[in-house]
Amino acid sequence: MSKTYPKTGVEANKQISCEFESGLVHALLGHNGAGKTTLLNQIIGLLKPDQGKIIFEELELIENPQTARELIAMMPQLHSPIRGMTTRQAIRSIGKIRGMSGIDLERAVDTLLTILDIEEWQHRKVEKLSGGLLRLVSFAMAVIAPPPVLLLDEPTNDVDPVRRKLLWQYLQKLASAGHIVVIVTHNLLEVQGYADRYYFFHKGSLLRSGNVIDLKAERQLRVEGRAVENIEFPLSVEKREDGLFTMQIPEEKVASFLQWLGKEVENEHIVEYKMSWLDLNEIYGGWINAAETT
Repeated sequence: MSKTYPKTGVEANKQISCEFESGLVHALLGHNGAGKTTLLNQIIGLLKPDQGKIIFEELELIENPQTARELIAMMPQLHSPIRGMTTRQAIRSIGKIRGMSGIDLERAVDTLLTILDIEEWQHRKVEKLSGGLLRLVSFAMAVIAPPPVLLLDEPTNDVDPVRRKLLWQYLQKLASAGHIVVIVTHNLLEVQGYADRYYFFHKGSLLRSGNVIDLKAERQLRVEGRAVENIEFPLSVEKREDGLFTMQIPEEKVASFLQWLGKEVENEHIVEYKMSWLDLNEIYGGWINAAETT
């Protein structure tokens, strides 16, 4: 699927091909402007692709935008709660639109208020809520009476750490119930903790995708230290004239490297060092650098 904005000529999506499965949480990664939101807007029918297809089961959604909106719920980046309504009223209104009523609707609203820990603000007008609470209300509006497909654009922005965890856990629960969950996020640590698959976008292209668990295969150990002699390092190293060095060790080579390091420390060739695993955000930066140099 491809999409170019005619006024600017920006290729927002370039030959994107991907598949989202029920039962899994899918995370879209990439810098601002990488094409992630454009992809979501095409899936739900707010934008029409220049070419390509969007298929749910056997239904072509581009040709059936009204059906797409019935099958899909989307939480946008911007705050969406309706001004003049309370938190409870805003969530309830979407439940009604999706066909709920009576005690079933009220129970569904109560459940979301409790799960997200926002009961305290249920009778407060949404325009008086903080940014994080607005995001939580928007999230509740997206997932009440959930349709088969849920698209969420940076839902955890401004949300406090405790409620972020509650939000992610609820998304996992929805996926386990058979929903297709697609979330745009910049937080790789949360992706590692809660998502099943990742998709990395860069300047409109989908550069890589895979199972989140496979990211562990890209783990590297960073070693920084000082060598007092001009020793021969077993792997590539960045050295300075004052003896300081920095190395990044692939996980599969860590064991043999540590054996080498122990001998050099014992021989007093290396007099100080510290080690830490590169976090996912640093790996993410490496992906971007690699993309920029390709």
